[in-house]
Amino acid sequence: MKQSSMDTEFTHKLLGHLNARRADGGYSQYMKKLPGLDLLILDDFGLVQLTPQNANDLYEIILDRYKENQSSLQAIDF
Repeated sequence: MKQSSMDTEFTHKLLGHLNARRADGGYSQYMKKLPGLDLLILDDFGLVQLTPQNANDLYEIILDRYKENQSSLQAIDF
């Protein structure tokens, strides 16, 4: 039986990781792992204003996951 893979991250922290990977040359490798996750939870989505680069990164993540897996975007307001 295949073991499921998942990651949960505050959206602004994930985007910070992507910025750091862009600086150290690991961006492509980091981006390649995200579509393969069975479940990716981005918490506090939309609480921090996105730079144009961050908005593009988020778009790429969502698009790549859509191509690889069934994707669901949900907003929960407490």
